[in-house]
Amino acid sequence: RREAPAVGSVSYLIRQSGQVRYANQNWTTSIQGVSANYPPITNWRIMAGRGISREDVSGAALVVVLGQTVLRQLFGADESPLGAVIQVKGMPLRVIGILASKGQTPYGTDQDDVVMIPFTTAERKVLGVAAPSLQQTPLNWVYPPPPNPY
Repeated sequence: RREAPAVGSVSYLIRQSGQVRYANQNWTTSIQGVSANYPPITNWRIMAGRGISREDVSGAALVVVLGQTVLRQLFGADESPLGAVIQVKGMPLRVIGILASKGQTPYGTDQDDVVMIPFTTAERKVLGVAAPSLQQTPLNWVYPPPPNPY
């Protein structure tokens, strides 16, 4: 912050497409390794459970937060996913939270077709360490702060 005072927040993001599985259900989705502050920076809300914590990141915890599309594809309408263990690219991760729906982008991309895991878990156990690319280090992605409700 000392060297970039205009920057309000920074978050780590690594992503890759991959398969998630629960029981006999399989789905290919966007797997995002994120830091704890990524959801609030990008206006994601947690609908149930909790989000990824700093402790999850520091400990490379085996936890996952599901987007609504992934939730619908893997779980039945009467099933509670919280506490369930799903496979993310073959790695068993415990579901700790569910994201609120964001819907489609103006370009038609389903924003809810996502799972989020601690970036340390992504690098060390699920996705591997990737060399930074323009998609992984988008300094031009600016997210306005959430509106002040007061």
